[in-house]
Amino acid sequence: MTNFIIWIIANIVVLIAIGGIYHLYWRNKQLTKQSVSLNNPSIMTAQEASEKLGQSADYISKLYANSPNIFPSGSIQYFNEQLLVTADAVQVLENM
Repeated sequence: MTNFIIWIIANIVVLIAIGGIYHLYWRNKQLTKQSVSLNNPSIMTAQEASEKLGQSADYISKLYANSPNIFPSGSIQYFNEQLLVTADAVQVLENM
């Protein structure tokens, strides 16, 4: 009986420790999130970026549909059916 009680207490301590570590992990992850301002001039629509590159308005959207891996992670994303790109995505295309 005594061994059983010790086993229960040990498991409770382990569960509390795991819960604490889990809480610290998610709290830290939330604190390190960065907010993005959509007023930033380095964020533009795919149409604007295509025109900036001297291409047709649908150039980037077609390129993204056919070859999404050429863009750096996080540099191009659909937002309410509008394809948004960053200056990093445009720079990759300028260097092609």
